Amino acid sequence: MKYNGNCELTEFDHVEWEEIQAKFHKFVKEEMEKGIERVKEAPTTIPDVFETVKGILPPCPRDPEYSDIAVLVHKFDDKFPLKGNEETYGNLLHWLEIVIKKHAEIIEQYDCWFLPDSEKTHFDAKLVRVFENEERDFVMAYETLLRHDNQSAHDGLKKGIESSSTHKTIRYEEMIKKYGGQDLFKFVICSIPRADRAPIPIPTVNGKYCYFASDVVILVLQDLITMTGLFQHVHADNWNLVHKIFDDFGKDLFIMNESVPFFIDTLKVDHLRQTLPSYLLNVFGPELQKIKGLQDKPVFEPCTCEEIIKYQGLEKAMPDLSDYNLPKLELVFETEACAYQSMEIVQLNALLSKYLEKPAYFVHTQGVCKGVPMTCRICVRKEHMQKAAVDLREKFASIVLEHKKVKEEAERAAAEQAEKAEQAGQAALENPNQPGSSDPPKPKAKPWKKDKKNKKQGPNQGKKKK
Repeated sequence: MKYNGNCELTEFDHVEWEEIQAKFHKFVKEEMEKGIERVKEAPTTIPDVFETVKGILPPCPRDPEYSDIAVLVHKFDDKFPLKGNEETYGNLLHWLEIVIKKHAEIIEQYDCWFLPDSEKTHFDAKLVRVFENEERDFVMAYETLLRHDNQSAHDGLKKGIESSSTHKTIRYEEMIKKYGGQDLFKFVICSIPRADRAPIPIPTVNGKYCYFASDVVILVLQDLITMTGLFQHVHADNWNLVHKIFDDFGKDLFIMNESVPFFIDTLKVDHLRQTLPSYLLNVFGPELQKIKGLQDKPVFEPCTCEEIIKYQGLEKAMPDLSDYNLPKLELVFETEACAYQSMEIVQLNALLSKYLEKPAYFVHTQGVCKGVPMTCRICVRKEHMQKAAVDLREKFASIVLEHKKVKEEAERAAAEQAEKAEQAGQAALENPNQPGSSDPPKPKAKPWKKDKKNKKQGPNQGKKKK
């Protein structure tokens, strides 16, 4: 729910808003049931109550002068005027103070509903970035006073997005004309710059201009790739110098903690780009000035990505660079401009996907990793973890199912054996004369033996004649 850097444009959450209201009303009801007349000490006037609680209340974006609390106080005064309530008026004011403190507590608990992003960032301008990709619309909030509980504001913004096929940078005054004169709309809608486009200067409310920090990271990488030809001079032994560049300039480009700058002043960016060449010259030496450009070839002929990589010696810096050639760029480069632009995108893809972890992480946290040519390692890692979790759950489910089958088979066999025993017992009770399975076996008749004294053989041997 919180607008903290980047988020989705969400619908009004009626469930949570009703939950907030229910908490407040429940508290008020409980306080009333306690019996406020038993309170001995209380402020004597409404201004006393207002001044007492004013210091603990967070600012409300709808009215910096606490208009909500003021309205609550005036409603209280209308319902419980001093005249006629002289005896209990002080107690009622004390109860009102308790209620207002609870109101402040709820605001702090659900600050995303009440507080502007200025309470969470160190910037003064009021901007929000809206761009869309193939999956969904995104909002990158620098600061927005757009309230969740203002349904018309959300509807107006969504209609503006849906009715426009392209989003462009416009001034605050034009935004007011387009979306109405509400103070809630203090933001600027901007398009997402692609790898082959320069960052768009964004006007701020104080008359200055700024860039999105993620765009500046891409811009610096473009300078390193194309303008300085840096990666023609990078190899396995000096890759640490490339990481040092981002360590030294990272404090101006991005911060790897919670206070991430989403906007950078254009003047600061211009100064950074001016100092970068001399910095690189001191680090890499005069060899950096020797750049193999495509214009150095006598005649530019149609060529492939692999041929340009080999010609410029880029395989020393990134041996698997050709693997990051996007499918749409696998065609033969017909022109020099096409080759420059395409090779820039291929190198950007490789650097952000594999070789430069900090800038890639920063671009991901800015919510634009799907808007630049890169395979976001964080998104991929999450997908792999999700897939592994699904596989593990399926494996566990199959083991449980197999165990269940074995158990059912054993129970079925035991039931069949018990049923047979029961049937045999029932049959023995019904026919007691017939030998049952439990009766002892009868002895077998012994076979006759040969009488050694009487040579006659047969069953009548040894018997006397009459």
